[in-house]
Amino acid sequence: MCSLWLPKAGNQPHEYEDAFWPARASNREVRVKRFAVADGATEASFSGLWAQMLARACGRGKIRPENFFAALTPLQDAWWAEVGRIPLPWYAEEKLRSGAFSSLLGLSLKQRRQDGQVAWTAMAVGDTCLFIVRDHELITSFPIHAAEAFDNSPHLISSVPARNLALDSALCRESGLARAGDRFYLATDALACWILARHEEGAEPWNVLDDLARDDCQERFAGWMADERRGHRIRNDDVTLLRFSLE
Repeated sequence: MCSLWLPKAGNQPHEYEDAFWPARASNREVRVKRFAVADGATEASFSGLWAQMLARACGRGKIRPENFFAALTPLQDAWWAEVGRIPLPWYAEEKLRSGAFSSLLGLSLKQRRQDGQVAWTAMAVGDTCLFIVRDHELITSFPIHAAEAFDNSPHLISSVPARNLALDSALCRESGLARAGDRFYLATDALACWILARHEEGAEPWNVLDDLARDDCQERFAGWMADERRGHRIRNDDVTLLRFSLE
């Protein structure tokens, strides 16, 4: 697995508000492998912390479609306890009452079946996306299928329970079978939109990402991202990519 990430242009690493799981690749044999990516909303307070909590809980199997809302409650309590210890000016405390917001994409891979295939399941709220490529073909784009579908008001998970009342219809699920050689890409919205836009132009953008991921080099990724941002081919936002392939 390769993980590549960057804050917005002009921001420092500590201002990065995406989150991902796992932090590093593991060769440990487990029955279910889990991956998660979350994208904290910059406009809200402490959304980076909220994204971290969501990604970690999802990666540890604590958030699943069948227990989604129940699993949020202890995370919301933990978020409020954490931010409550931080001294803030009055105007920041007012903003804090609105809570934090984040997208979430979770992916699970089960042990290889007798036919050699691997069953995968994914869930998502918001515009962080999963792409699966087989040979030269994009076979899965979840939960968004077209670049034009990205906008400035995606569904997001809130640290305030009352703000999640409409999320029932926003929780998306997908599943399928993968086989050796399939490539998986989990990307937050700016990069996900770039992938779909290039694909719609007839390109194979995953080849670019494969090349960047080959050395797991943040510096090369940062240089490439700077060029894409300057050329207005990708929106200036925090960016996260998890990339791996099935052996």
